[in-house]
Amino acid sequence: MSRGSGLFRIFDGRHEPEEKDSIQRLENGSVLTRVSMGDRVQDPSLQRLSDTASYLKHTRSPVSHGNTYKHRLSLGEECKGEHSYPHVGTDVGFIDTHCHLDMLYRKLGFRGTFNNFRERYQSSFPPHFRGCITNFCNPQIMVKETLWEGLLAEDMVWGAFGCHPHFAKDYSSVQEQNILMAMRHPKAVAFGEMGLDYSHKNSTDPSRQKEVFERQLHLAVGLQKPLVIHCRDADDDVLEIMKKCVPREHCFTNSYGVIEPLLTEFPNLYVGFTALITYQKATEARDALRRIPLNRIVSKAVCQFSHPGMGIHTLQELSLLKGETLDKVLSTIRRNTTQLYGI
Repeated sequence: MSRGSGLFRIFDGRHEPEEKDSIQRLENGSVLTRVSMGDRVQDPSLQRLSDTASYLKHTRSPVSHGNTYKHRLSLGEECKGEHSYPHVGTDVGFIDTHCHLDMLYRKLGFRGTFNNFRERYQSSFPPHFRGCITNFCNPQIMVKETLWEGLLAEDMVWGAFGCHPHFAKDYSSVQEQNILMAMRHPKAVAFGEMGLDYSHKNSTDPSRQKEVFERQLHLAVGLQKPLVIHCRDADDDVLEIMKKCVPREHCFTNSYGVIEPLLTEFPNLYVGFTALITYQKATEARDALRRIPLNRIVSKAVCQFSHPGMGIHTLQELSLLKGETLDKVLSTIRRNTTQLYGI
């Protein structure tokens, strides 16, 4: 697989494996999914609401059509409410290309199948939902919980496996073999989430992060798998390593100037956007989305504690920013997902 010929998606890495998130509900009952405190929103009105309920940004999204927030919801309340969904004239639907069902289940204390989960929270899964790629990026927990095998045995669930830079400190040959074993599963469609995170929230030494990142890149290239790349405050080093080792995939919250070199260097790179784009003051991400071609974009869950059905709200906002019909957005994003992951 030569550079530029493979597949990969870029995340700017503004969510953290242990970070709490918040969610908004509008007075008309629609939900705008959650945004993590790590997201770079240029907005001084982003403020802490309480020590236990995380964060909520006080600004209207264009999706709200002038409505205001009724109240904050807990994670459990979020899934139980009634939701309104846009009319779509196509039956193509969408696949959430990056979520963390293991973290979501743990947060909710949920035990059961994904089918049971969808039934329990059916009101917050839109009719356009066609499945998800759940990311297992903590090798130690992946083996301990053994959740992934049951999930991948179900319809509408695929998997990605790797070591997030937050867990690179403890990366070992045993963990590597467990990842490689999981990657042999026929529904394992990507390698990662891997990458670099130089933020204050990651205590792993940068040199160790680079070592683990490069090792995983070489393994993924050898397996001919798409890559899921996490990058936070490490743009130059990620680009340098990717150019050296050959890469592929992640969610984006930065300016167009940050992603442009990657789009140019890697013609098959896809960019994932979260519900951050529904915030009017997230000007850099919204401007970048307008400038990135629709055929280079995929959708993903907002954070590790969002369930994958919530992505429809991000796609609706994407259609508004692009000036395209939701039908066209859904069909194009679905085609991109097939091109990237083969599903």
